[in-house]
Amino acid sequence: MITVVLVLLACSILGDFLSLIPGVEPMADSALDAIPFRPSWWVTRDELRHEGDAEWYRDRAEQAIDDFGRGSSRWVREDGETYVLPVHMYRALSAHEALQIAARHDFEPSGPGAIVPARRILLRVSPSALATALAAVRQYVNDQHKPGDRLPPAREIADVLGLQHLHILKALRHLDAKQVTALTITGARVLKKKKEDK
Repeated sequence: MITVVLVLLACSILGDFLSLIPGVEPMADSALDAIPFRPSWWVTRDELRHEGDAEWYRDRAEQAIDDFGRGSSRWVREDGETYVLPVHMYRALSAHEALQIAARHDFEPSGPGAIVPARRILLRVSPSALATALAAVRQYVNDQHKPGDRLPPAREIADVLGLQHLHILKALRHLDAKQVTALTITGARVLKKKKEDK
């Protein structure tokens, strides 16, 4: 334990010296932000500067949850379904406020024990949002494409439908599982031909 404290202290002193160089501080803050095992009491210089600033943390939580929806977040669990909102992303907010932000982006707590306000909140895409995305993708595929057509990438479909990329991607995976669409060797997704009833 003492070793960890000494290493953190040494890093802090080094950080103080490096902060004198223009442009290093924001880069160091984003690098320290990515450390998944950092203690809840540890703050970066930017977090310390904005301590108690609810608006700054609200924007930060909003950005993190928006990254979840775009599928570009580093805070996804191995299962690919659960997203972690660490406490340092919403420190000046209550967990309730963070959940309200998540709800606006169609995320909900990921089951019992998902909310530990002093550490993290586990989130998943709400089933109603997935159902909406699935219905929209089915409608889009049936209206715009015929069997054998190559479908556009998920991001393009998300832009056309005005839905989040992650929701569209999950809907397309559901259609793959139901064998409505199929992935080719090149990774392109095509609409499968319907089987003839005999």
